[in-house]
Order: sequence, then structure tokens, then C-alpha cells
Amino acid sequence: ALNSMERRYGSKDHPFYIFLRGMVKKYTGSRSLFRKICPISETRRRRAEHDEMLMRYFAYSDSYLNFDHRVDEFLESFADQSNHDFPQMEHEFEAMLHYVNKTFPLGFRRAEIDNSVPRIRFEAIAVGVTLALRKNPSLSTTQSLNWLESEEFKKHTRSDASNSKPKVKARIEFVRDQLLKNK
Repeated sequence: ALNSMERRYGSKDHPFYIFLRGMVKKYTGSRSLFRKICPISETRRRRAEHDEMLMRYFAYSDSYLNFDHRVDEFLESFADQSNHDFPQMEHEFEAMLHYVNKTFPLGFRRAEIDNSVPRIRFEAIAVGVTLALRKNPSLSTTQSLNWLESEEFKKHTRSDASNSKPKVKARIEFVRDQLLKNK
């Protein structure tokens, strides 16, 4: 059976999906920075997991406050919008990648030995970093990341904390606020 991302690609052929396919091609090659700092298993890669992560990143970065509970409906509604600024979206994605690479020694991983990053952790860090960079484009890359080991961050990023509006909002804003607090 097709997963949600595979189904979206098969049924939609409009500007956002064309942009997303180009981003996936550009940023998920075997030597790409994204793949280096956000590894996923080969099985998940073959099932368009990086595509799904990028789509969630763009949707939450733009509209996380509009998220309700149905992820598929939220993502598809976001993709159907006609007001996307693709160059700006790519610029913010690149800025986030470079910031994570410089600031987070393990990238999006929890531990050195992890070979696959959970979506929820990726979303929290990637979108939180993007929101922090919007508020402070010269955000320090040499700050304490002790909060990554805090019980609060773990609570925000465990699997049962996934897809309710308050939980999505809380985990994204937790990362944003920790980064801005440490300047």
C-alpha cells in the first residue's frame, strides 16, 4: 500500500509538489548535508520519508499555528495554497541546515549511534531553528544545548507527543525559545 507521501505524489501535480520533488532531489543525495545530519533507514528512504519530512518542515514553518489534528489534511491544504515563495522557502531551509550543522554536534540525531531520526524530533528542531533564525538571523552557533537532554524536551519529542495542536505548538516553540534564550 502507498503511504501518504507516495499517494500525494501520485495524485497531485502542481507547483508545490514540483518544488518539493526538486528539493528532495537536490538535498537528499548520498553526499548531501541534509542526509548527513538527518539520517533515516534505507527502508524509510525508499518510502519517501525525506520527502515527508521536507513537506512537514515547509508546512509547519509556514503555518504551524494553523495545524489542527489531521496531519494529511493540513499538509495537503498547505500544498494547495498558491502563494508559496519557493526561493524564500529554499533559502530558509538551507539556513536551517547550516545552523543545525554548525550548532548541533549530532545534527538531528539523539545519539551518535542512531541511524534514523524520528519525524517528531526533526520537526521540533528544524522548525524551531527556523523560527529562531527569523527572529534573530545572527543567532549564535556556540550556545549550550543542555536542553536537548532535559525531561521537558524529551516529553515534547516522544512518540505519544505527536499530532495534537498543543503538542506540535509546544515542541516547536520550546526549541525556538531555548535557542533565543541562549542567544
